[in-house]
Parts: sequence; C-alpha cells; structure tokens
Amino acid sequence: MPVNKPETTGLAAALGEFLQGTLQPQLSGKDAYDARVAASVLSIIKRELEQGEQLRAGELQGLKQLLGQEGTRPELNALLCERIRSGAIDYRDAGLMDFLRQTSLARLAIDNPNYSAYKRATT
Repeated sequence: MPVNKPETTGLAAALGEFLQGTLQPQLSGKDAYDARVAASVLSIIKRELEQGEQLRAGELQGLKQLLGQEGTRPELNALLCERIRSGAIDYRDAGLMDFLRQTSLARLAIDNPNYSAYKRATT
C-alpha cells in the first residue's frame, strides 16, 4: 500500500482525462454528452482546488480596500450590497467597477477559462 496518496487535483485531472480520452470516445448520444459534462465539472473542481483560495483571498482584500474596513467575505459582501443599494457607493464608481471586473475575471479563470469574453479581457 503506498504511503503517499495522490493529491486531489491529480485525482480530478486523471479522472477527467479518463472520461474524455478513454470513455467518452466509446460512447454516443446522451452518454457521450454526460461524460463531457462530467469531465468539464472535474476540470472546474481541479481549477477550484488550485486557484480558489487565492481567488477568495483576493476578493477579501479587494472588499477591505473598497469598503475601508475589516470583516469576513460574506460580511463585507453584504455591506457592499447595502452601500450600493443605499447609494453610499455609486454603482458607476471606478473602484467598484475595477473590483467587480477583477473578481469576475478571477471567477471565470476557474469556471470557464476558455470562454471567449474571458480570453478577450485577459489578452
């Protein structure tokens, strides 16, 4: 029995490669589609494991800078929503727009880095 277990990201990558490279070509119709969806979900999981912590840390830092106070991500996100709703932060504010753009691009890097709008925005 091996002492070192493979990392979760490696397991997700291996399963995704099996689904796309081995299993999916042998399937047709709904089963082939389901295998592609499963492989896509595994790719998202792998990217989330690799980049998710950095994304959440960046979002928290951006919220702290934008709002000028400390708190958790959920607390600061709720506060940001309240400030936008009340007009305390104008929805056209340059700092807000930059924060939302950067947070959205970081999320797209995990969810779908092949999305054409993401590629245009990052190249």
